[in-house]
Amino acid sequence: MWQVLNPNAWTTSQPTLFGTRSNPPGSVENAATPLAPFYKWPSTPWTSNTARDTKYFYYNYPETNGLSAADLRVRIQRLYGGTAPQNQVRGGAASKRSYSASSLVSDGKYHEWSANIRLNKHQTSGTYLIHIFIGSPSNGVEWTSDPNFVGSYYLLTKNGTCSDCSDNALVTGSVPLTHMLIDCAKGGKLKDLSPESVIPYLKTKLHWRVQLPGNNGGYINPQDVRSLKISVTSATVTLPLSSGQDAPITKWTTYYDVTNQKPGGLCYGDPN
Repeated sequence: MWQVLNPNAWTTSQPTLFGTRSNPPGSVENAATPLAPFYKWPSTPWTSNTARDTKYFYYNYPETNGLSAADLRVRIQRLYGGTAPQNQVRGGAASKRSYSASSLVSDGKYHEWSANIRLNKHQTSGTYLIHIFIGSPSNGVEWTSDPNFVGSYYLLTKNGTCSDCSDNALVTGSVPLTHMLIDCAKGGKLKDLSPESVIPYLKTKLHWRVQLPGNNGGYINPQDVRSLKISVTSATVTLPLSSGQDAPITKWTTYYDVTNQKPGGLCYGDPN
């Protein structure tokens, strides 16, 4: 569905760091790079370009079968729109609650918020999770059921894969904060979603934990993951007039004040 809505976004050209059995380290991979060992014909390998459409594999999805981008937006709105931030700030099903959804919107616009995560994938051996909270988390390890839990970023790594892994494998991810901030506004903890309201709130309320997987997963001190940098960003979204339209969004702005001098947080002077 994302591909139908973004037809011009595709595989970019970039050098491969470690290489594969068919592509040596440093070689450039792009949309025409053979996807060994998968062959379309006995002497013709598949590439990202030739595998772009699922119809070549004789299957399709109901949501993308013959639909235009505009029709697909309407379908997505029906399937997932009830919990989308843009519908929550309009009011929708939550309009009966004791807050005014209109207070979250100014001139047809509202603010989206996200916690961005950047770290060296192999700095901590094994698989682990980074949990984001708005409000102090409990002292236990059942963090995903904590009422202040927002979301997690999950990293799957291997132990001792190569000598260069510890230096060169930066990965990034994000955890949306908007839905939880809207709940905070419903509860009277926030006036609105503007930076003037949200930044002071998140400076004291935003927390994170690094955990090994499993119910008894151990806690890792964020200070021990030296490359970990968590930042808070925001962008302004213009509410579309109909469900078949895009919601224009501005460039994302990073607010260093929220995470500065926190263990694992993006600080002033750090590259964004």
